Amino acid sequence: MKKLNFFLPLKKSFLIIIIGIIVSLTIASKNLEKFDKIVSNSIDEPKHMMLTSDMRHVWEVADKFRSDLSQGKSFTESLPIYDRAFLQPILVGYYYYILDKEIYEKNENDKLIIKTKNLKIGILFLQIFLFFLAVYFFNLQFSKTFLNINKKYYAFILLLFLCFEPTLIQWHSSFWSESLFLTLMIIVFTLLIKKSESILVNFVIGSLIGLMYAQKAYSFLIIVPIIIFFLLVYKKKLLSILPLLLGYIFIMFFIGLNHLQKHNSFYLISSKHEYYSYYHYFVVGIYADRKNINQKTAKIVLDDLEKKWRKKNNIKIILPIENTNKLDLDKNIEYRNNFFLNEVKQNPIYFSKLLIKKIIVMCILHPTLVYENYMLDKGSTEANENPKEYFHKNMDRNIFYSLIIYFFVLIGFKDFFSKLYRKRNLEFYDKFLILNILSILYFISVAGLWGQPRYFTPCLINISFFFAYGLNNILIKLKL
Repeated sequence: MKKLNFFLPLKKSFLIIIIGIIVSLTIASKNLEKFDKIVSNSIDEPKHMMLTSDMRHVWEVADKFRSDLSQGKSFTESLPIYDRAFLQPILVGYYYYILDKEIYEKNENDKLIIKTKNLKIGILFLQIFLFFLAVYFFNLQFSKTFLNINKKYYAFILLLFLCFEPTLIQWHSSFWSESLFLTLMIIVFTLLIKKSESILVNFVIGSLIGLMYAQKAYSFLIIVPIIIFFLLVYKKKLLSILPLLLGYIFIMFFIGLNHLQKHNSFYLISSKHEYYSYYHYFVVGIYADRKNINQKTAKIVLDDLEKKWRKKNNIKIILPIENTNKLDLDKNIEYRNNFFLNEVKQNPIYFSKLLIKKIIVMCILHPTLVYENYMLDKGSTEANENPKEYFHKNMDRNIFYSLIIYFFVLIGFKDFFSKLYRKRNLEFYDKFLILNILSILYFISVAGLWGQPRYFTPCLINISFFFAYGLNNILIKLKL
């Protein structure tokens, strides 16, 4: 009877997974049909509707990787450096290398453009299949590990959220890096709740965390919350952390070694990520507020200060910055970081208000962000004259939807902390939820200043557990 009670929900789960795959594939097919096109932007330049901004750079790197492989270079020789992206262009480039298909072609004006109708659906199918496969095995492990927890609807609600929540699944029908990142995250969680003390399993977890960094640079220190989780779970067996760290270091060392071979310098975070960081995007606003001047004037003053500092210290910055001497660039990055931190110290109230405002914007769920981005033209007159209205056309709808989701999430948080207060001892699942809280805090602290809903995407996995927790408790109280 117990076996029957265990397997019946799994059959239902398998059906939900299949429906989820069909829904995501349908959305992906429709998006490709509508947006796999070259159009002219506001300055009459050709652009691919699905591959703009950072994605255009990813596909340029992917094409170079594919081309090098096709010319007979080895895999390691062909590897790109970790500039703005690493794992994503490798996967895209290798996909087209296997198919022996071109990524770019020349248009009638002899300009290189991304080819259309060149089996892009295969990439979307693979990432959809991998995500739902990961969710399926996570659901199996979740049901096995937490079978005795008195949460009648919990696993079912959680599965529905992961398979159908629109803010989450929209990324599977895009070429952004989010879909694979979410897949890696779910696989890591599956292995974590397996609660294995195997050296190999923990090494694999560490390696997957390294791959998460290779997919998205802002997850560089996501291993810290996981180390804290290990400390909570394996209090008297701290050596279990060692294979975790070795797996992480293995991937990091591989990335650093690749840079050493290509640039004669061992580093993990690219100079571009460091140079165009907090100083570049936020110091003007902080400085302008402190000096009570407009931001245009502040920008001129700060640029002049930086130029004087460079001249005094004999620092030469050549744009694009990858052409700059590494030693000079590192010194300039240090100058920028110190200047930014000094401004934050001198104007903490403005910075705090800015950070809170940006975090709130970041946390607003945007179920149609991917779809809307395909139709954006950042250089258009409308975007320049009224950016708030242009880029936030559905803000009222998004806020309303977010309030519904966060209502159940907050109930989940309340019930969880109430339980901890009453019992004052941590079960394994409590420690897992603490890991998710730490993960949310990590992504918000690292990427919150940008106020980008896209950077909140990993947190959707984290909040799903509290959403299910809250909704489950409500349904039980209603005796449904």
